[in-house]
Amino acid sequence: MKETINNLKRVYKYGKKYKKNLIIFTIISISNIAINIIYPIITAKQLVALSSSLYKELLIAALICFGMSFLCDFTTVVLRKNTQVFFRGTTKDIQINAAREILKI
Repeated sequence: MKETINNLKRVYKYGKKYKKNLIIFTIISISNIAINIIYPIITAKQLVALSSSLYKELLIAALICFGMSFLCDFTTVVLRKNTQVFFRGTTKDIQINAAREILKI
């Protein structure tokens, strides 16, 4: 456990200039969690509206589900791109630093 924490500290040292990407990653991940918690509630509301023949409410719930699905898919695309920038940049910095250390020897 202690070794893992030390490794995370070392990696964070290289990822400091990508801090903005890390913050965006955290915010989008939390929003995706919220969307995925609310989604089953809206789906249950659709089933109740369908069984009660409330077609207007069913249509509204369906549009909300569509919007939430679209938002979740869009945030997933942004999250992947953001994660890619963070990991590629951090990996590149680690590789450059490792090469410098090797060339010093």
